[in-house]
Amino acid sequence: MEKLHILDLSIVGIYLLLCLVIGLYKSTKIKTIREYTVGSGNFPLIALVATNFATYISARSTMGDVAEIFQSGLIYGIPVLLCFLSWLITSRLYISNIYQFKNCISLSEIMYKLYGKLALHITNFCSIILSIGFITTQMLAIGYLFQEYFQIQYHIGVMIGFSILTFYSAFGGIRGVVLTDIFQFFIFFCILPIVCGFLYYEVGGYYKIKTSLPKSHFDSFLIKDTIILFIGYIFYTIIPLHSAPYIQRLLMSNNQEKLKKTYNICAFLTLIFSILILLIGLMMRIKTPEIEPNLVFYHFINNYLPPILKSMMLVGILAIIMSTADSWLNNASAIIAHDIAKKINSKITNKQQIKIAIIFTFLISLLCVICAFLVDSILKAIFMVFNFWVPIILVPLTAGFLKFRTNSTSFLYSVIMAILLCLLGRYISSDFGVVNMTTGTIGSAIGLFCSHYLKKKI
Repeated sequence: MEKLHILDLSIVGIYLLLCLVIGLYKSTKIKTIREYTVGSGNFPLIALVATNFATYISARSTMGDVAEIFQSGLIYGIPVLLCFLSWLITSRLYISNIYQFKNCISLSEIMYKLYGKLALHITNFCSIILSIGFITTQMLAIGYLFQEYFQIQYHIGVMIGFSILTFYSAFGGIRGVVLTDIFQFFIFFCILPIVCGFLYYEVGGYYKIKTSLPKSHFDSFLIKDTIILFIGYIFYTIIPLHSAPYIQRLLMSNNQEKLKKTYNICAFLTLIFSILILLIGLMMRIKTPEIEPNLVFYHFINNYLPPILKSMMLVGILAIIMSTADSWLNNASAIIAHDIAKKINSKITNKQQIKIAIIFTFLISLLCVICAFLVDSILKAIFMVFNFWVPIILVPLTAGFLKFRTNSTSFLYSVIMAILLCLLGRYISSDFGVVNMTTGTIGSAIGLFCSHYLKKKI
């Protein structure tokens, strides 16, 4: 990779410094664990839009999706274009019924209210493991970015980026995260359209794209052998946004109309974003069909952008990585402080909970750094955990939002059936992916509802 000029380094350095300053701005005003976790409930619309969208955009939904579209074409590109539906589905299912959980501050607390202690413990465990996985993934991305573009050793790059992330997440709480998310949101969404437009001009427009791509990139999803995979991708992209950071953001506002507007705006932004990602993936297939898919996004930045756009795009990538990681880090530390420590010792004060959250923000970040250094041994495990998360949590949580009420026994059967059918899907597809995620979700629904209605008959 070409070494960056002092101007590029200065732009990125100023960005990281501003993230730290903005994130710590509100640190002295946090008094309770609720303020640390979900704020005071009076976030303006722009803040809710920015923090929700910034959490959604990650290294995987940019660099990862570009790589998959580059390699597979529309079999993955069409599901990506449908991602905006997940915001609308979430709004329909969750926001209209969020009033049931107005005193809760986390997903774990909601699951406890719905299904009792067993659900609390399972959700806590899965949330923390999943958070560690997502944070580690972002660490990997930032470590390689520093190594490739700044000629800084991978390990040192990880430490620099996430030292800043950890400090503003730990001391700023959710308000620190939201302020930096707003900053990161504007940086990224201003840069990506410019970058995509530049490449569109370089390629030669729509006709060139249509005529230059291999036929398999357009019709592979119509082939009999890949239809199940295609349906699995669609399921994966349109399911409600139900992981812990998204539920945390639903609980941040006490105004349902504002939340609905937020999700409608995020749906529109996601559609635009998905079109840009699709175009970049397809256009890079035309420009450099021989390149390794995982390097497509970095290769594009390094070879097809003028210097000023290159440094701006690097800042945009840092924004993507850090805005996702800070959300998961804040969420995991809050779970430990409120949903674990407070449940073990009910006498813990708000001040003590905040201290616990700050301490565990540093500890979790340190653990993720270690995981990032052991990448070869953990990435498959992280992906496997994510493929079990959706079946275990999605159906019981959505049913609870829709006012379906049952007991912890039905939840336990739901978890057991979800795991069994996940393993069956893994056997059918030979790997952990969208197929076993789909079969596991079906198993969860069977376990939850069949157990509930059979017990009513008995």
